[in-house]
Amino acid sequence: MSLLNRSNILYEPKAVISDGLKFSKALIKRVLKIITITKEEFNSVLIVGLSLVLLLSAPIGSSYQAANSYAVTQSKTSDPGSQIKTTLESGESLEFNWPVSGVVSQSYTPAHKALDVRADLNTPVKPLAQGLVESAFTDIYGLGRAVIVKHIDGSKSLYAHLNKILVKESQEVTPETQIGTVGLTGRTTGAHLHFEIEENGKKINPASVLPNK
Repeated sequence: MSLLNRSNILYEPKAVISDGLKFSKALIKRVLKIITITKEEFNSVLIVGLSLVLLLSAPIGSSYQAANSYAVTQSKTSDPGSQIKTTLESGESLEFNWPVSGVVSQSYTPAHKALDVRADLNTPVKPLAQGLVESAFTDIYGLGRAVIVKHIDGSKSLYAHLNKILVKESQEVTPETQIGTVGLTGRTTGAHLHFEIEENGKKINPASVLPNK
């Protein structure tokens, strides 16, 4: 096409519109020949499209709130019959109980931030309160076989010198769950349970939160 003809097109808008419509119609016909879908396929595409619109229009915080509520209101448990209380929701304080029956043989001191309870070999050991088993391990140096429980208020408790460990990591436990038995493992001169409580990363005197014997 010459420059003169190009300049003529600029001054004939009707011709431009007519040519544009013809070109558009031809293009649409070619696209329709290439892309053909059945009525069923069209309906499927329509349903998917509507689903995406509904999903994108949902409140952003809804999925976050659902995840948070599950984290607080745990109900399933690997310990038959036990149920984790929703302490964080209700605001009630966590109640601690003695993990084993026996005589306190060593009290809490700055050098011994724990309580030792003397008991017969294989006496049942239970957690201080409900929670999740964070770790079950063997320390060959001092603690021997030990279990750490993370309670639902964020505190942790440790039970050491166990003869047997009867729980596994991530298992939910209640004050009625037997987590192990009193033993002689690790560095000890007699059968007893060594247990500790940690709050906000610091060890506290277990006697300060346990009921009087």
